[in-house]
Amino acid sequence: MQKKTIYALGFFDGVHLGHQALLAACRDLAVKNNCNAGVITFTNHPDSLVSGDMPRLINTMEDRRLLLRRLRRYGTDGLLTLLDLQEADMGSKGTGVTDGLNQFPRIRQMVADLLAENACLQIKDLAVGGSDLIALGFTPGPALGKCLESLLNQVQDGKTPNEREPLLQSAQIILTEVTL
Repeated sequence: MQKKTIYALGFFDGVHLGHQALLAACRDLAVKNNCNAGVITFTNHPDSLVSGDMPRLINTMEDRRLLLRRLRRYGTDGLLTLLDLQEADMGSKGTGVTDGLNQFPRIRQMVADLLAENACLQIKDLAVGGSDLIALGFTPGPALGKCLESLLNQVQDGKTPNEREPLLQSAQIILTEVTL
């Protein structure tokens, strides 16, 4: 006789802690009842089918990191213009395929959220600057610029908070590596 399957059913917009708990509960229930565990996910959020509006989604760190990098490279206006162009291009192809079009409102909302939280987008947004690094022992020049760039990457990757002391500690490590 074939084993029954217990499914976790939902719109999985990233495997954050809530989804991890739901999937673990499904797995535990399946093991307890000697069943297989499975997942059924929707392409579109069920709320969007009922209300027509895409709800606010929980996004992955990778989504956040990529958007921060793009905001850094193109600026807010540039990124929003590129999104508009890409959406228009995808919508005008006449293929009838609209799979990617539903992502644009979500991406724009993520950009708005990043801007509202005053995310660290540029080196000038760091809680430390060149003069702080010079006080640590850096000399003005390319190494100082590379250190600031590295600190910005660490903040945007979620590895270091944009706070003075943790950034200075990271800069000290970089300085030690540079002088070895």
